[in-house]
Amino acid sequence: MNFYYGMVDEANKSWGFVEETDNRAWQDAAHTELKPTMIFLTSEEWQAVLSEQSKGKAIVGYGGKCFGAEQGRYYTDENGVWCKKTDEEFNTEKANAKREELVNTIYQIKADKAYNGVIINDVLVFETNQTAITNTVASLALMPAEGSASWKFYTIAGEPKVQEITKEQLAGIASFGQDMINKCFVVEGQANEQLKAATVEQLIDSEWVEGFTAQVQTAMNEINNHITVAFS
Repeated sequence: MNFYYGMVDEANKSWGFVEETDNRAWQDAAHTELKPTMIFLTSEEWQAVLSEQSKGKAIVGYGGKCFGAEQGRYYTDENGVWCKKTDEEFNTEKANAKREELVNTIYQIKADKAYNGVIINDVLVFETNQTAITNTVASLALMPAEGSASWKFYTIAGEPKVQEITKEQLAGIASFGQDMINKCFVVEGQANEQLKAATVEQLIDSEWVEGFTAQVQTAMNEINNHITVAFS
């Protein structure tokens, strides 16, 4: 059986596949005059195009041919006619999309480091989200200057553990945690500045993107989030 690719819904200017028996492919009831938008495909060609689609490519009808193309390279205008973007247009769009994606990646790398806590004595976790830091600072004002008070931590395994801690020790941990967060923000800021300066050629180069992402991850990993505290 033969197939056709063309404008199957003229009202919405929507393109798709039809079989040769489908009236949408023809201008007359006798199926002798093909519509101008229809592109002939053998059954084998149709299967090949579907295979391209399964690999993530867009199916387009351009220049009298139906084929799979990189997503975003072709588009339909207000009349439903397939058009091809220039290399400059296409690459710029891809670069802008990749830049936006990398901004989100940088933020996530920062968040994974900054908000996963300070590790105390390789056992306890001091939360470093902004709410926890703020609450700790407020609690410090109520702690006795001498002696110790009970403070609820969590172990690395996620189990609650109450620990006796002095005001000086808690203040030191909170300060360490805030300093760690600040360093993470610095790395994030530097990465975003580097990203702003990246060229279109760099942003559409998968090796450059991979190297850039690894560089940001390494910089975050190098920020120390472990502290030793001599609890009594």
